[in-house]
Amino acid sequence: MDRYKKEFMSGVDVSKRELKELKEAFKQDKFKELFKEYVDEVNDPKTKLYTRKNYYNWRKNGEWNLLFCAQRRAT
Repeated sequence: MDRYKKEFMSGVDVSKRELKELKEAFKQDKFKELFKEYVDEVNDPKTKLYTRKNYYNWRKNGEWNLLFCAQRRAT
């Protein structure tokens, strides 16, 4: 594995099966389109502000949002 791939995958716990499935999924135009929409939404400043404002309420009410977990690691 080259240096870039090692850095890219560091800290990511993905099985070989999952990695294979992701590679196959990225060959599909619809998946790439939906993934791009997800990335755009996660990076939208309005979405970030909304999730930050509501984070503690979600935790308190047991409405933990996995999308927010991903956003927290990315920011």
